[in-house]
This record gives sequence, structure tokens and C-alpha cells, in this order.
Amino acid sequence: MEYKIRKADMVEDREGIIAFWKTNFPGWQEEKYDWFYMNNPRGEADCWVAETIEDEEIVGAIACFPRRFAIDGKEHLAGLGGDLGVSKEHRQHGLAMNLRKEMMNYMGKANYAFLLGTPNDRSLRITLKAGYTILGRIRRTTRILHSKAFVKKVVPLDFISRILSGPIDFIIRTSAKENRFRNENRYKFEILDSFDSRFDDLWKRSQKNYFLMGERSADYLNWRFTQCPFTKFKTFALFEKDEGKLVSYLTYWVEGSIVEIGDFYGGKMPDCLDPLISSFLLYMRGEPVDRVILTHFGNTQYQQKFRDFGFKMRPDQRAIILFADQSSSYYDRIFEQSNWHFSAGDNDVQ
Repeated sequence: MEYKIRKADMVEDREGIIAFWKTNFPGWQEEKYDWFYMNNPRGEADCWVAETIEDEEIVGAIACFPRRFAIDGKEHLAGLGGDLGVSKEHRQHGLAMNLRKEMMNYMGKANYAFLLGTPNDRSLRITLKAGYTILGRIRRTTRILHSKAFVKKVVPLDFISRILSGPIDFIIRTSAKENRFRNENRYKFEILDSFDSRFDDLWKRSQKNYFLMGERSADYLNWRFTQCPFTKFKTFALFEKDEGKLVSYLTYWVEGSIVEIGDFYGGKMPDCLDPLISSFLLYMRGEPVDRVILTHFGNTQYQQKFRDFGFKMRPDQRAIILFADQSSSYYDRIFEQSNWHFSAGDNDVQ
């Protein structure tokens, strides 16, 4: 069978692309198309499709989503690769590799500083063969707040698990680092459903503190979190009491008894993380949740702060990969893990 690969028209090919994903990958959510493909504040996605020449059926696709970064004090666009898939019956014809190469060849035309992504294990082999480099592995950590759900897995009887979890929770509470943090009446927090000019102020004044940082303006954050069609996010924002200035924030969502952190950011990390993490954990201990989960890649000092507060490391998860022009002035530094801060909200999936 013969195939062709072409750059898709995001309006004209809308129904065909959606039909491809829904037919071949039922977990793919149709609402993502308008939100992530079409309404990205930095421009609509670029997408390539593989078609059979005979009947022009879409049998493969890949997408690249624009993402703005501040690199050494200057703003650049980069491309977040995602949604690479090929129909099962067409996977032995090199279509995934050819789709990936089309996107890589487009990087110069789009004036992207680099391409990054978080492929699954099957896609990772193809991606490395195409010329990407592994930056590292995304880390997933967990902090237990209440133990009953975990005790019940060992002791199913409800009244016994409740009795046993009491002293365990007491130990968790009394030994926790957040109990020892002294706010000294310096900070106050607000739970927000959206982002305003205070987040723009934080983003503008803090860029100079980092060599590399994905955009965190109010415009971007509202699109990524407030307008997300799948998940209801909230933001725990920490302010100075005297001046009312936003110091740091943590965006999260709750699913059942689990809290997942979508993003965290502050004017100068890791220094600002002690009051943010401690205040957030103290607040969450009063909520009906059992654990908090953080997914992150980047500066290990940030991850160490969460470990100091009792977050336990899980095994390595997906790799994060990068492709960049070797002639760029910042090429070597963007391959240093210490310069990165990549949270769940930086990805194209939760």
C-alpha cells in the first residue's frame, strides 16, 4: 500500500483528524481539538497526517503545539510535540518515523528554538532514531496525608482499618515538616479559579531569575488551566500580607481522594517553596483527601524541597526529550537538567 504525508489544514481536516483519533485511540478526548489545537494563545497547532493514496484515509498523525519560553532573558517559541499515532494495521511502513521527521524539518520554518516531548516507550525508540536526545526522566512523587485508604488495602475491615489508621495519622501529622515552618504572619493565601494581572506581574519580574522557563503569564495560565475542558483546576496562591504581592502559586486538581499538582512557580525558586509547600499541605490536611502527587522534571533542588516535606519518589516515568539546532548560542545550556522546570501543566496531557 502507498502513502503520502502532508501538513494538515486545521479547519478543513478537523473532522478527519478527530475521526482518526476516536477510531484508533478511544481514550483520546474530542474536546482537546478546539482547546489545545485551535485556541492556544501562542497560535494554533501544526499537524501532519499520513494518508493512503488510494482512498485518502487518514491512518496516522502527529501534532506540534507552540509554547513560549524565556531563554536567557529573551522570549522564544518552541514546539511541544504530541499526539503521534498510526493505525494498528499500518504500523509496519515507517509512517511514525516519517511523521516525526516532517515535524523536525518544520522547526526552522516555524523559527522554533527547540522541540520537546514526552513520548511513550514505543514512540521513544522512533524519536531517538530520528535524532532527539533524552534530557532525563520525569519524576513522580507522592505525599501521604491520611493513611486509612492504604491501611484498608492490608486490613479490609472498615472499623479495624479506622482504628489502626488513627495512630499512623498522628505520627504523620506531628512529624511533618510543615508543622515546623514559621509563617510569622508574613503570608496569606487565596484559592483562585482563574488568573489575573498579579500573575502577569510575577511572570514579568521573575524571568530574570531563570535561564530557561516556560511562559507563565495570566493569558497562558487561564488557557492551560481555567479553560481546560476535562479538569477543574484550582490555584493556591501565596501573597505577602503587607504589600499584597504574589509570591508563588501552586495549581492543582482533585480526583476522588487524590490531589495532583499541575504546576508550581515562584519569583525565586527554590527559596520561595518552603512557605508555599508548607501552607498548601497544612490547608490540604483539612480536606477529605489521602495523598498529594507531584509530577516534575528539572532542577533537582526543586524536587528536593518536596522530598524535604515528605514526598516519596516513585520509579522513573516517561522520558523527556529534546531536539534543537546545534548552532544556537544556548544549545549546551538547554540540555542541562538544572535549567528546566517542567510540570504536568507544561505537557499536552494531564
